[in-house]
Amino acid sequence: MNNILVYSATGLQAIPLLSLLQNGENKIYAMTRNRSSSNVVENEYTSVVEVDISDKHQLVKANEGKDVVMLNLPFFSDDNAGKHAIDAAKEAGIKLMIWNANGAIPQETSNRHKINIRLENMERLIASDIPYVVFQPTIYLENLLIRTTAEVIKDSNTIEMITPAEAPIPWMSTWDISLAMVKVVKREDLYNNVFTVSGSGITGTQLAHTFSQVLGRTITYQQVGMEDYIRKLNQVMGEGHGEEIMGMGKRDERAFRVADFPKFSPLDAFEELHFNPMTLHEWITKHKQQFQN
Repeated sequence: MNNILVYSATGLQAIPLLSLLQNGENKIYAMTRNRSSSNVVENEYTSVVEVDISDKHQLVKANEGKDVVMLNLPFFSDDNAGKHAIDAAKEAGIKLMIWNANGAIPQETSNRHKINIRLENMERLIASDIPYVVFQPTIYLENLLIRTTAEVIKDSNTIEMITPAEAPIPWMSTWDISLAMVKVVKREDLYNNVFTVSGSGITGTQLAHTFSQVLGRTITYQQVGMEDYIRKLNQVMGEGHGEEIMGMGKRDERAFRVADFPKFSPLDAFEELHFNPMTLHEWITKHKQQFQN
């Protein structure tokens, strides 16, 4: 039985991950900042661990006795979250770290601060000598469940996005990335690799058409302007976060440099781990009630 420590265990991305890990083969330790607000159900296979990741002593203690760390770092994690997680895993002797980077790992610095943090975390992970697997997902369908987006679909029968109606977007589900993270644990031949988990290109028109089919009513797609889209993101995530997501936040003025690790070409998770992604039709059906009045 693997003892698995799961970061950000109360977040949206962890819901399918915890479900898939509860297969009788794992003892899961679901990490959260606040046990009282946790939505994790404890049982014989799952325990909740309350940890302040800014406290290194707490973090090392949480890692002790664990075999695998599944590291989910949301885009707006504290800048030191990855550093603390990797250092604690190394000190505790973790056998495998699986990192969902929630986006591409850059191989050179840019003017985007949060993207540069990913590069630095990758450098630190490789330098730690912890066996690792890194996943680079594209864009989550679960973004459509964000309050403002889901409400517009439900109340106005409209999907509002910033991209043109005929622009293909590589949508994927959090179920896909979770299944990839679980499957790779037993694949030692794939350790120390970076994977892309990418959905197929779906246009706004196709997105609206499939929503219409599943919901049984006409759903249209509407492209919105940058200012309006950022305003809606800020309403949900906090002021300034929309600008950061769209690459219009405060510029990172650090000097340009290439990453301190060998250049890599990501592997395809679906091909290497032998499973098919959840289809758009399946995903909408699964979440149908959230788009109904």
